[in-house]
Amino acid sequence: MADQRAMGEKESWPTHMSQLIRERRTIRSFAEHPLSQEIVIERLQAAAQSVFNEKGELPCRFVYIASREAKEKAVSLIMNVYAEHKLYKWLPSKVGQMMAERIISIPAFLVVVQEMAESEEKCDRDYASICAMLQSFALLAWDCGIGLVWNTEP
Repeated sequence: MADQRAMGEKESWPTHMSQLIRERRTIRSFAEHPLSQEIVIERLQAAAQSVFNEKGELPCRFVYIASREAKEKAVSLIMNVYAEHKLYKWLPSKVGQMMAERIISIPAFLVVVQEMAESEEKCDRDYASICAMLQSFALLAWDCGIGLVWNTEP
């Protein structure tokens, strides 16, 4: 990732971070060009540096989904969960299909799967650290022009 300070900008790092935090937005309109998995991994590794658990491991794993076939499978699962939870139950099937196509058009999905902990307290701590890591990831992604939406719905 290009460091803004190395690019000759006069802006200080704290000012840059403050601006980044204030300007980051959730993006629901995505470009149609592919997103490099390497860029995502690089940002995840940087964001994860501060959230390792007691064992020195992340309390989660990641699934990067970018192929149309994989996204179609993921969307099928998402729509099934919505149906199970009675979300969008009043949508006509044509609207549901349009929604599925819209989701499939997103260049990539990053699914975060939390490992279940032995206690509810540890599970909550792990969830909090994953959320912190994802917030850092969102800022690092935004800093290099990658928009995202972070969703925790069922």
